[in-house]
Amino acid sequence: MMSRIPLSVRKSMTRIPFSRYLMALGMAAMVLTGAVFGVKHLFAPATDLVAPYAYETGTDTPSDATSELVALIPGANAAVIELRVAERASPIAIAQVLNLPDQGDLIVGWQSEVAEPILRSDISSVEELALVTALRKYLPENSTVLAMPALSARLRQFTQSEFPLADEDEALRIPAQWAGRDEAVAQLEVRWHSNGTASSEEGKDFATFADALLAEDIYGSARLQVLAGAKDTFIVLHIRDIFDLGLSVPDSIPVEMRNFPAGGQVHDNSRAVKDWARDQGYDAYALQRQSGGALRAYYLSDTRDKNTLVGQLLPFNTARIGFVPGTRLVFQTGGYWVYRLQQIVSKS
Repeated sequence: MMSRIPLSVRKSMTRIPFSRYLMALGMAAMVLTGAVFGVKHLFAPATDLVAPYAYETGTDTPSDATSELVALIPGANAAVIELRVAERASPIAIAQVLNLPDQGDLIVGWQSEVAEPILRSDISSVEELALVTALRKYLPENSTVLAMPALSARLRQFTQSEFPLADEDEALRIPAQWAGRDEAVAQLEVRWHSNGTASSEEGKDFATFADALLAEDIYGSARLQVLAGAKDTFIVLHIRDIFDLGLSVPDSIPVEMRNFPAGGQVHDNSRAVKDWARDQGYDAYALQRQSGGALRAYYLSDTRDKNTLVGQLLPFNTARIGFVPGTRLVFQTGGYWVYRLQQIVSKS
């Protein structure tokens, strides 16, 4: 079975109403628990000429993992950057950043300080360090790595591999209250592009990649094999990618995300996740452990989506990890899963 909805070229920015954050993000839905901080006051309307937020250098010391990552890039410096809005005294997101020599800044950690993700999914610098360390040690020279655009851009700085999707723009979670100010947002976000300018790529490689991930597993892996060609090729996925695919490719895969606060025994939290999935009628779910013992659960809203390539490569309870045709699991750390793609074209 092919992917249900054909892909067109991905838009680099998608405006997402906050009223839909709690139930749907495109077709990807998200339900969050915990305190909500008064969204309509935080994102008050403003004129088109005024930037809706600002990046400011923070006073905190970069994390230990960030310090280890910056040591791998000669001439780079580490910093903590805060995302701020005028209506709130404290930052709404905090970034661990590498200032690259003669290039744009690189985000290696991103933590939303409010209930819902802001602009991009959370990124753990500890997970980034573990992944980079493994790839630098084991990745064959001149191999190809297929990963989401933002991750591809990060990993490219640390290895000699090829990253076909690294120059494509990531889709951003832009609140509806910032409507009409896409240009101002684009000007602020260009600092994270590797060359300091917006991408001119048409997104065809990403369309092929995403279409393969959203196809039934056996067909999806075959599509990636064609995209990879004769080179040693690896797929790097994070559990959050299935949610970000719903943002990047609207109306493609319904996903619901729910946070379960820390407390009680681990098996109690896991049972709460399972019970909630059963009560809501979902057959497939995957867990990501957060800092402090909280759990973030991803639920597939359509049972057919558990048979997609991404649904089988990520640790959903219905996945066949390690048994997907055309792929071989070679590494796992935190939310990251790394697969080697079986070649279908002989090396010359």
